[in-house]
Amino acid sequence: MTLISQLVGGAEPGEITTRLWNNEKLIFLAEMEGRDVFFSFDPESGEVNTN
Repeated sequence: MTLISQLVGGAEPGEITTRLWNNEKLIFLAEMEGRDVFFSFDPESGEVNTN
């Protein structure tokens, strides 16, 4: 089990919304400091990247 809010580095996310699965990666949106930032999470490797 993974808490997505703990994967986001930098500013504390205000809200996180999951979007969809794309090529076995979870795409999610985090509201951070008034901006919306999209991330992808690979559950196999545990890697998080901005899109």
